[in-house]
Amino acid sequence: MFKKAVSLMLVFSIIGFGKGIKVDALSKSNDEPIMVTSEKYMVSEGQIDLDGIDLELNSNGELELNVKNRKSSTQTELNELNEHFEEVPELKEKLIKDLEKNEDISIKAIGYTDVMVKKIETEDGNEDMVPVSKNEYYSTYAFSQGQNSVFDGYFRLYTIGESCINGSNKELYGASLSKWIKQSSVSDKYRPAAYEDSISVSLPSRYTIYSKKLSTEYAVSNRCTLDTKTGVSYAFVERPSSYTNGIKWAELGVTGKTSNKNTVYEKISSSYVHTYGKVTVTPSLNSSGTVSFSLSNTSYAWTIASSVSANF
Repeated sequence: MFKKAVSLMLVFSIIGFGKGIKVDALSKSNDEPIMVTSEKYMVSEGQIDLDGIDLELNSNGELELNVKNRKSSTQTELNELNEHFEEVPELKEKLIKDLEKNEDISIKAIGYTDVMVKKIETEDGNEDMVPVSKNEYYSTYAFSQGQNSVFDGYFRLYTIGESCINGSNKELYGASLSKWIKQSSVSDKYRPAAYEDSISVSLPSRYTIYSKKLSTEYAVSNRCTLDTKTGVSYAFVERPSSYTNGIKWAELGVTGKTSNKNTVYEKISSSYVHTYGKVTVTPSLNSSGTVSFSLSNTSYAWTIASSVSANF
């Protein structure tokens, strides 16, 4: 969804596109992602603020969205939220599960990053998805037909922020939810290369993470690769599956707590590394307290980031 594009503060890294893909010549040390500004790629970033919307479960366990005011901005947020529910049913299902688990939790906001992707054949004979550059998109756009044959779908990364008071502590729940979204014209023959992807979530510094959980679809195995006070990351091996059937999604959720109950405008960050070759991904906590990744080589991987900011 590129309807709500904002000034892109996201840094988007694109690392080797594989067979048949032309990229600008870049040089970097082997253990660092090649960082490219998102302005060069078809990337969009947005946030759905939920201050004016109550999310509640009715007696049948169905999610109800009730607006608190008549502001046009609230209606805009409501419309966008419903659009996301339609495109990514897993998002709605996740929020329902969160409210079932704790009806007192306040879902503050949902941030997201979209990257337009196209199908390629990699050097080892597999198929996979890589991001589309703006130059490629606009140079091949079929204006006369109102369509574009360059891209095959989107990869979307959500960051979700929820908070509540639990006894003497304030708790903050941060989640990163990834989803591949295909175009209807993509054939059913897509099979991703079965390599290890990574996903992370980072909370503000005043919180201490005490709970973490990774859930995936079509993943063979998973392992926690970083577990610190404010940041967690997991790696999981993808299982080849039909792209039409949703290919795969992954969700990493963490819960942190603090004795400081003050409401503070803060940011939750998440990131995702997609690989389609043999790449060792090493996570670490950077100086800003968020998870970052280094790579053993930059031939078969790309990464995006997402965040959400609200009064938690």
